Amino acid sequence: MPEKTFSEKVRRVFAPAEELEAEELREQAADCGAQQLTGCAPRSNVTIRGTVVSVTSDADNGWLEAEVTDGTAKVRLVWMGRSRIECLLPGRNVLVHGRLAVDHKAYVIYNPDFEIVP
Repeated sequence: MPEKTFSEKVRRVFAPAEELEAEELREQAADCGAQQLTGCAPRSNVTIRGTVVSVTSDADNGWLEAEVTDGTAKVRLVWMGRSRIECLLPGRNVLVHGRLAVDHKAYVIYNPDFEIVP
């Protein structure tokens, strides 16, 4: 990684934590060859890397949902027929593979494959 300039170091001191986290997520995605959500077309197969923000379960309908951010946007991951996935917890980093859809102007991937990554 190239040495940061003085102005970049000063910017990082005063930048909000959310901005720095998003920048780090974008760098990690680029390092592993993942795509950025904002550059993906709907109905395309995508590989994204991000952090799980929340996990919710609709046990009545048998759906499990997780919200993941990659530093550019958020995507909702939906598993039908699942009420729980033990390793899927908020704060975990994941590499997600699936077909990107748009539902009510929000990104969503149904029944994605995923890996927990460091």
